[in-house]
Amino acid sequence: MFTETGIYDFMGRKATGRKEIMALRKDIFDKVPHRDHPVMEIYTYGDNDLELMALGKVGYKHHSGEDGGEREWAGHYSLEKVAGGDLKFKLVKIIGNPEGVTKSS
Repeated sequence: MFTETGIYDFMGRKATGRKEIMALRKDIFDKVPHRDHPVMEIYTYGDNDLELMALGKVGYKHHSGEDGGEREWAGHYSLEKVAGGDLKFKLVKIIGNPEGVTKSS
């Protein structure tokens, strides 16, 4: 999924390299037992079809079952062709607005 030297930036929490990225993702997502984060729009970034921008919304539920609300997010993804022609992420940067949480109905 990630290149060996990839960078993952989740709202300011950064990791470099596949091993660190997987550890960071586990730490982040273990704290939120349920989330839905549909992509609403996706674009190529300039003329390079390996650079993508995505916009979406995410809804959370806490371990207690309490609704954590919904917020908008944006992502910048940079892909790299690796041996065999496969694509892997060399950069994932997720931006969210912590002030923009609204309670879901």
